Amino acid sequence: MVAVAQQQLGGLDAAVQVAGLDAPPGTFDGADDDLWRKVIDVDLSGPWWVAKAAVPAFEASGAGRLVIISSVSAMTAEVDTTPA
Repeated sequence: MVAVAQQQLGGLDAAVQVAGLDAPPGTFDGADDDLWRKVIDVDLSGPWWVAKAAVPAFEASGAGRLVIISSVSAMTAEVDTTPA
């Protein structure tokens, strides 16, 4: 996507990463490794991959903004909710 923006628009001014998974109902001990990997890939690795792709384009142009939007779930806990 960054390469397309650079080619078709002449550069990349900003990137916004808005993706996250909602925790399914359940308990900690009910969450399996596949769910955990999916949550980590989307919620943690996703912003990393966006930044890794966008920052070199920002550096090449001398400017740029990266906005990462997350969930309030990172700041609160709920009973009977799997970790996500």
